[in-house]
Amino acid sequence: MSRVKIAVYTISGLLSGIAGLIVIAINSASDANLVGMGMELDAIAAVTVGGTLLSGGRASIWGTLLGVMTIQIVRYTLLANGVPDAAAMVVKAAIIIAAVWLQRKARTS
Repeated sequence: MSRVKIAVYTISGLLSGIAGLIVIAINSASDANLVGMGMELDAIAAVTVGGTLLSGGRASIWGTLLGVMTIQIVRYTLLANGVPDAAAMVVKAAIIIAAVWLQRKARTS
C-alpha cells in the first residue's frame, strides 16, 4: 500500500472519530444504534448539489462546501418552520433527484 493511501485512511479515521465525539457532545449521550442515522443522505445530497456526478468523476471542494451549506440551510429552514424531520428527509431526497437530473441533462447537451 502506498504512503498516500495510508495517510488518507489515517486522516479519514481521525476526522471520523472527531466527528463522532462532536455528535456525542451535541446530543449529550451516545446510542450506537442511532448515532449518524440519516447523515449519509446529507453527505450524498451535499456532494450532488455541489456538482459531483454520482456516477464518478472529479469532485470540487468548493462545490461540495456550497452543497453542504445549501443542504443545511434547507434543513434548518424546514425545521424552524415546524416541518417534521421525516418530511425534511423527503425534501432532501427531492433535492438529490433534481441535482442528478440537472447533471444528467447538462451531460447530454
